[in-house]
Amino acid sequence: MSIDLKLVNMQPGKAPVAAIAKKLKESLNSHLSDISEELKKGYKGRANEVSNYLEPLIAKRLSSISGFEVSIPTVKGKKRSAGYPDRVLKAGNLYMYVEIKTFQEKTEDSSLRSFYYKPSEKNKVTISCPHLLIGAEVESLGGENKSPFVIKKFKIMDLHNLKVDLKPEFNASNPM
Repeated sequence: MSIDLKLVNMQPGKAPVAAIAKKLKESLNSHLSDISEELKKGYKGRANEVSNYLEPLIAKRLSSISGFEVSIPTVKGKKRSAGYPDRVLKAGNLYMYVEIKTFQEKTEDSSLRSFYYKPSEKNKVTISCPHLLIGAEVESLGGENKSPFVIKKFKIMDLHNLKVDLKPEFNASNPM
């Protein structure tokens, strides 16, 4: 399968992409305490599933920005939430793919794998545009990495220059 798409650099400082990034940061920072409180009260579960709970909360806040539309990517006309990317953001005639992940202060600079991408016939990446990672630093108030969790800060990262390691993975049926 061949895909001819490009990961587009956000080109910081160049309008209108810089204006979109600024609005994202401002919205997330202004809603930080609200989103954190919803997470603290509503999420009961494991640390590695927190980002799944946050996706619709963050998407709702970003959709409230004037001129922004945030949706679940579609594959052949059907919404598909599982896999990369989590959301598509449309601002005017510009599109951006958005991935939402959590991290903890102790893991912010680690080399742990945060997400993976697997090309398939059900590929959610269908246009060349910027790809953004919205990271939410979470803290476990329950101790031992258990709920409740709160958000300490948000980080937004342009994935254009992200250095990655390729880890080939093979899956096969047991022929016996």
